[in-house]
Amino acid sequence: MREYDYDEVANSVKELASIAACVDRLGTVRKMKELVPEYVSQHSEFERLDKENSQNN
Repeated sequence: MREYDYDEVANSVKELASIAACVDRLGTVRKMKELVPEYVSQHSEFERLDKENSQNN
């Protein structure tokens, strides 16, 4: 099981909300994938983010 630092997660969620409020779909999904790296898009325009994540890891 993965452990999380509360303050780090709270800040990330605030950042996600801020990005989403700007209606930045790509940025929102990018941040979501950063928060939940196991999530993989299937058959959507966001699949390219999965490739970005795999190159960065």
